[in-house]
Amino acid sequence: MPERAREPFAEGLDPAPVQQASRDGAATTPEFVPDRGWPIHLDSVCLALEHFHGLVPPPRFPSVFAAVLEQNVSWRVSRLRRRAVWAQFAETIGVTPDDVLEAGPDAIERAIQGGGLRPDLRAARLIHAARSCRVDFGGDLDWVVALPLAGVRAALTSFPGVEVAAADWILALCGGWSIAALGPPAARLVTRLGLVENGAVPSYEQLQQAVHDQIPNSSGRLRATTLLDIHGSTVCTSASPGCDLCVLRRLCPTGAALRVAARQRGSP
Repeated sequence: MPERAREPFAEGLDPAPVQQASRDGAATTPEFVPDRGWPIHLDSVCLALEHFHGLVPPPRFPSVFAAVLEQNVSWRVSRLRRRAVWAQFAETIGVTPDDVLEAGPDAIERAIQGGGLRPDLRAARLIHAARSCRVDFGGDLDWVVALPLAGVRAALTSFPGVEVAAADWILALCGGWSIAALGPPAARLVTRLGLVENGAVPSYEQLQQAVHDQIPNSSGRLRATTLLDIHGSTVCTSASPGCDLCVLRRLCPTGAALRVAARQRGSP
């Protein structure tokens, strides 16, 4: 878990003064007011997250098919574990359909053993992906990134383990598309930050458009979605968000509401 000591950086990003002089001249930190009247901008969010988590380069894949495989080598493990399992798989099995099919299920299960539950199911999905790539796509997926968005999404989501957000992630990484790929952790964080105000649970398209509206360039969108995903996976989690540790808590209306509710319950 990131250290709380980095917190003042986020306070420095707040458009309002974050320190005010008390009567004795000591600096104090004012309480966050949720309805302060100006929008949160993802530039400030990304700067805070980058300071908190450090520079996190996105992964690189030799092919679109390799990126599809990576989606299936692990399940519900940390980012570091996922990358380690992928590296082990790529080294011992390979990254082409032929590599996967020649290895067989037993060797694949051994290669992905550290990737979470049901290595047998994950191995079966990897083999299915390899067969589908060979039979349905001629053994090569790189050409699909030139299709229109609907077509490339349809092609990529036909593979096991690849949802729309994962397809967009592959497009951004392997196809150079200027698109925000918002998996569940990143989508949850964008929602909690209140970037979409429609009074209901926003759709994936609404969340994606909110990011696109604020970050127009491809590299910025890839950086933003990488940082949002990391923070949503490690701090702004689904069941028990770590608001007291969060570098964004002075920018986040959801965090402010949770603090108010905690004070009303008498929590510290």
